Amino acid sequence: MSSRKRIAGFVAVAALAGSLYGATFSSAAGTRVESRVVRTLNCQTNQVDVNAGVQIAVSAKKVSISTGDPNSPEAFLSFSTTAPGFTLASRCHSVARHVVMSRNRLTASHASLIECSSPAHVWIRLVLELDSYDYPLSAKIEVTQPHARLKPLAQVQWSPQQSVLYYGIACSVPK
Repeated sequence: MSSRKRIAGFVAVAALAGSLYGATFSSAAGTRVESRVVRTLNCQTNQVDVNAGVQIAVSAKKVSISTGDPNSPEAFLSFSTTAPGFTLASRCHSVARHVVMSRNRLTASHASLIECSSPAHVWIRLVLELDSYDYPLSAKIEVTQPHARLKPLAQVQWSPQQSVLYYGIACSVPK
């Protein structure tokens, strides 16, 4: 075989390998963390029924933090693996205060829903990791009472593979 044919064969194999590598890399790019959303929100709970408090619902595909009647809740914050980004209610606005996330005195649960009694406002600390297409890959969320001591009501550690809810004494798992 002549050296020209060997070089041409090597170039063809290298080009094919490069294109396969590029295809593999681009298809895997959707599962790599590309951006992180970090926000602290002040959300007003349901004024009509203050006893309704806050509901936190999680599944492998969705997370929702809401208020009001559990049969027809109004979401503060929600996101899903089937849609890019996240949805934020108009009754929530960003605050400059930093909330340190802590699981101290919180009980772990693999339940899909917890309900918490809460004051007229709650603070939600959101750390959401997104892929290159803005689809959620993982999240850490804490719902806190905005008092001087910032007592956490609940915390969510979520990924499509596993989710864990941590809740305090003001929360319960409905039966």
